[in-house]
Amino acid sequence: MNGLELQDILLTFPEGGRRRTVLDIPYLKVTSGEHIGIRGASGSGKSSLLNVVSGLVLPDRGTVRWGATVPGALPEHERDRWRGQHIGFVFQDFQLFPELEALELCYKAISEGAAGVDMGRNVFQSEAPAAMIQAVHAVVHDGLKPEQALELFNELKSK
Repeated sequence: MNGLELQDILLTFPEGGRRRTVLDIPYLKVTSGEHIGIRGASGSGKSSLLNVVSGLVLPDRGTVRWGATVPGALPEHERDRWRGQHIGFVFQDFQLFPELEALELCYKAISEGAAGVDMGRNVFQSEAPAAMIQAVHAVVHDGLKPEQALELFNELKSK
């Protein structure tokens, strides 16, 4: 699968009789093999972006393209099959895990080919968020096993 391309993406949600803009992305291209990070405050649209690029949520407007595939143009059952074969995101879905469980989840996802992990709530509700960010980074980018990353977390949080 070639890279990801977003064009003219608009995603809104109903809020108090109006529509609130959650995503407004004129253009974004991520080439195959490129690594990016997404960060922002709670409610800023990080998970919404992942939902849109994975085809879980269709935008109000615009096109998501993975190589030659436009997931939004596929019938739902084909989109589900395509996502299962090509997309490897971990969505934490408001479930908070102790640090080791979160690191194990990251490790499993990355070793099975995930393109990224969304562990924001786990990180920021950890007793030491800065240490947890570094531990997750070590699993995702440096290949540490969960137990090694937990040791790193414990070292960093005690500093």
